[in-house]
Amino acid sequence: MTNNMLLLENLPNEIIIELFKYIKARDLFQSFYNLNSRFNYLIQSLTHLTYSTDKNDNYTLSYPFIYTLIINTKIENKLTCFSNLHRLILDYVTDDLISQLNNNILPNLEYLAISHTVSPFYMPDLRAIIFSNTFSNLKYCYISRMTPPYTSREWTQSLSLRFLKVNDIDSSIYISILLACPNLYFLKFKLSKKSKIQSHIVVHTSLKRLIINMHYDEWPWDDSILEDYLSCVPNLEQFRICRSISVDSNTIGYFQCYDWLSTIISKHLLTLDRFKFDLRIKRPSGLIDDKKKCFVNDKLDELRERGNQAYIRGDTQLAIDYYTFAFNRIIAMAAMAMSNDNDCEMNLFRSAFQDDLAQLNSNRSACYLREHLYAGANLDSLVVVTGRFFNQTYDEFFLKCLYHLICANIGLQEFTFAPDELFNLSQNPSINFNLRLKYNRF
Repeated sequence: MTNNMLLLENLPNEIIIELFKYIKARDLFQSFYNLNSRFNYLIQSLTHLTYSTDKNDNYTLSYPFIYTLIINTKIENKLTCFSNLHRLILDYVTDDLISQLNNNILPNLEYLAISHTVSPFYMPDLRAIIFSNTFSNLKYCYISRMTPPYTSREWTQSLSLRFLKVNDIDSSIYISILLACPNLYFLKFKLSKKSKIQSHIVVHTSLKRLIINMHYDEWPWDDSILEDYLSCVPNLEQFRICRSISVDSNTIGYFQCYDWLSTIISKHLLTLDRFKFDLRIKRPSGLIDDKKKCFVNDKLDELRERGNQAYIRGDTQLAIDYYTFAFNRIIAMAAMAMSNDNDCEMNLFRSAFQDDLAQLNSNRSACYLREHLYAGANLDSLVVVTGRFFNQTYDEFFLKCLYHLICANIGLQEFTFAPDELFNLSQNPSINFNLRLKYNRF
């Protein structure tokens, strides 16, 4: 019998680096640094080393290689010790620390986060540092508390900042951010009160992604407030809004004619590629089953018909959008039924809309097949899928679409998708893979 011993040094660099990720910076340096030139090189190349001031770790040898610094207590050492610092998280700030926040001491700083635990006394100075191009490489920033600058000179410009997340703001802060960050690409903020833009509209052409949290918006909603915010960023490509509401008999009538910001978006966001409306529905009170079904069915037929017409015209992407919208309306109401924790109610809801879900999945999947596989097919074209085709296909979403088509033929079995199960189906001779795309399926 031979006794084979695996030495750490025999492992490739990639595995050693992965192992190092599970070792604290202090232990890593005490155990491996200066053992040999190879370990020194690997340790110096790490980008995950984190140091937190509340760990009572004074192992100064590791300081020049720390990538992320978390300051949550008074720091005894100067920031000049952390020459490789790229990420700084501030939970605690002092006057001495403020004086060290400059590009000469932290030339590589790319990420800065300021927690709500930082004293409000220091926030104006911190915001002035961020929005005045103090750090030439700063790209990502999170700020817990925001107020507008006292004067126009307080914030000059931050040319490097690309990603910004802030908490509650109002219209004046929004305008100030757009003016101070001409190259901003991503912005996320909370708009907890109805704050109209009173000043002139500022046009920011660089912003591509915007997330607005309006979970605390008062009812009824006033979408005209949003119009000014969106008119400032005409080149948006991705827009997400988060709202919440308690659904009752009064709000049902409102949603039957609500356009989900489509008018505002079509007017101001001509380059928008993706729009997501997160609606948090609070537990309904006294909403009976027939009203639930009426709420969903009110526009379900209309959306399906619009999807059908788009498919006939050959605009399959628009058809997919309509079918997805209708599908999501059903899912949203299913979530409401589930929130009541009533099995009987959920079973009634499932039986009422199971056929609709199967049909919409089938429609949407057929559109995807036509657009990506049989672009020139007519409505009565025959689609033949064989086991050999499965072995040559790596598009998981396509397989998912086909799976829904199969489910629509044999009755909707489940909402999840298992690739292994689908491949097993492809080998089953009892299942017919000749699927006709006929108009009567839409």
